[in-house]
Amino acid sequence: MRLILTALALAAALAGQASARTVFRVEHKVILVVADTATWEDYTGPAAPFIRRWLPECAVGLMNGRTAGLATPPAAYLTLGASSRISAELDPDLAELALNYNESYEGSDAPAVFRARTGGVLPPGALGYIALPHVQRENAEATYPLRLGLIGESLRRAGLKTAAIGNADLPYQYRRHIATIVMDESGVVPVGDIGRSMHLPDPGLEPPLMTDYAAVTDELHRALKQAAVIAVETGDLSRINARSQVMTPQRVDEERLAAVARMDTFLAHIVGLMRGRPWRLYLVTPSAAYDPRERSDLLLPIIAWGDGISSGLLSSPSTRRAGVVANVDLAPDVLQFLSVAIPSEAIGRPMYVRPAPGGDALGYVTRQHQDQARVEANRPYVLKRISGIVVAVFTVIAALLILGGPMPRGVMVGLREAALFVMAFPLGALVFPGRVALTPLIALLCVIAVTTVVYAGARSLRRWAPPYAWVAGVFAAVLCADLVLRQNLVQDSLLSYSVTVGARYYGLGNELGGVLLAAVPLALGGWLGARQPGRAVRLASALLLACVIIAIGHPAMGANFGIAVPAALGFGLMALGLYSPQLKARHLLIAVVVALAAGVLVGGANWLIAPEGRSHIGRAFEAARHGGLTQMIAIFSRKVAFNWLLARHTIATWVLVSALAVIAGSAMGRSRAVSEEAQAGSPLGLGLICAAVASGVSFFLNDSGVLSAAWGLLLVAAALTYIALDWRLRQGVATVG
Repeated sequence: MRLILTALALAAALAGQASARTVFRVEHKVILVVADTATWEDYTGPAAPFIRRWLPECAVGLMNGRTAGLATPPAAYLTLGASSRISAELDPDLAELALNYNESYEGSDAPAVFRARTGGVLPPGALGYIALPHVQRENAEATYPLRLGLIGESLRRAGLKTAAIGNADLPYQYRRHIATIVMDESGVVPVGDIGRSMHLPDPGLEPPLMTDYAAVTDELHRALKQAAVIAVETGDLSRINARSQVMTPQRVDEERLAAVARMDTFLAHIVGLMRGRPWRLYLVTPSAAYDPRERSDLLLPIIAWGDGISSGLLSSPSTRRAGVVANVDLAPDVLQFLSVAIPSEAIGRPMYVRPAPGGDALGYVTRQHQDQARVEANRPYVLKRISGIVVAVFTVIAALLILGGPMPRGVMVGLREAALFVMAFPLGALVFPGRVALTPLIALLCVIAVTTVVYAGARSLRRWAPPYAWVAGVFAAVLCADLVLRQNLVQDSLLSYSVTVGARYYGLGNELGGVLLAAVPLALGGWLGARQPGRAVRLASALLLACVIIAIGHPAMGANFGIAVPAALGFGLMALGLYSPQLKARHLLIAVVVALAAGVLVGGANWLIAPEGRSHIGRAFEAARHGGLTQMIAIFSRKVAFNWLLARHTIATWVLVSALAVIAGSAMGRSRAVSEEAQAGSPLGLGLICAAVASGVSFFLNDSGVLSAAWGLLLVAAALTYIALDWRLRQGVATVG
């Protein structure tokens, strides 16, 4: 009953304000409504009848909510406003502190507090973000350019104003991060109200506050007369989420329904106000609801409606995926709509709308969200266990190779076959669709089953080429074909990048890229064997290697600079070695030149595309072109820093170490197996060397180089093991080492 009365009262108030016929200037404006922790279930549930009717008019999408650190609400809001990933892991009481001009804090008025904390001046009627210096310090060592308050600062320089309205305050805590989306670089928002007048006490709620939508609407009407961009905090869902751990699930659901119903009525008023005007509305969820039973979901609802927006799927050059955008794309889209220049510090790109298959945009986005949730549930479970198997197998093999001594024939056969089976894992993980509705355990068993089929197929074809060459060759052929075509396998693979994590959205990921670096030389070397190829074979091999490099680096295919350059180096050595009986220093020098040229070509090809369609490689190339050596060093430093961080926290490091141990054991010189099977100068020996070189170089050229090197050297170690043990079994040698 209270919900009905509240909704009726709010509707009456909004109707009265609408009847006042407020006159606004006819110019482009943006209203950004923030509903933190809102979900698609909220928008399509029984409490949101208006939103359900309105959604078919809108462009909808999943917005990746990644930040520089933990995806807390302060960091998420700051990231929206900066178009660059921001960290804000300081005390929440401080991170969310912003004040109206007429408020006081700890006995001092807001202008005095703002001046004392930031050194700036808070103009009359403005809002000030008090925590700005703390956030600046926390992000001072970022290895990428960023500008806090990019939206507000860009508009200020263009002579336009912004406004912030509402809050998510708790009785004991300021929660005014809405100001950070539209503040300028000094922390000032010229217009709005984020104070206590924006909420009402309600002892029947937990927390005992609710947004006063009548007051918010009054302030919105005032702000629309002055500001070009108005950010509105709905607040209630965020409050409920902040206190959800001390409430029963049933109570949380009841309060969320009531909060969504109030927001639904408010949105109906805004949409009615906007119809026929050249304005645009965004409904955004910056961060996900807290649920101790699940990992945070970083694929969040975003809805756009108004001038220039048609029904369909929101997309962006940042992701190149229909229905998926990044949080850093919002600011450039707002600025482009207002015809304001987008600063170079913005890492996002303006969004666009793509038609939805079958015209059902909401259904498409919902299905995509479910698919990605299943991938994220399966990926860590499967990869950790596959990696554990690899480490266990390689540890045993490395110990036996290094220690040496007699070994029963059955044990050697078992280890040889285990090495081949391990080598088939990447192909199994590539072709198995990670989005299928299976439990993680069943998904793991399916990957093992696919791997078993690959392993058995390779063994059955060993009459024509070694099994490891078949495994490597089929992997390379399938992956390259997928890159040239629609990349369905890459985007669904459990051994690929994560759309939810948001480090990469398209092209070739570093895990699969690392495997490809080793697979191509190993397959070519294994098929050619110990014989010297003829001229036609050498030419065909060189052309094949060049085509793979193109597929890796082409902006519409792999778009992976950090894999393309090592591929050019390793594959260049391979091609040169096929034309020479022995590799020499000059061959390495030529290969390095080829790799550098490939890097310039890959970067240039990406850079020559129109700016709005450039990949991340093209944008980095543009930054390096303008920033020179300093910018190149900054980019390299960022890659090194992230790679070191990842190396300390991923199981791939153990895969890399165990693979290196196997390689070291095979190269200790106490065995003739590898030297006789893979003689120096033979295609097989050349393939092993080039695969190891390419994989090793990728470690230093990627921000997740530990992943590419680990999965590439896995193939090298497995192939070496197979070669060594197979030679001993054929020669009747009963010892290893």
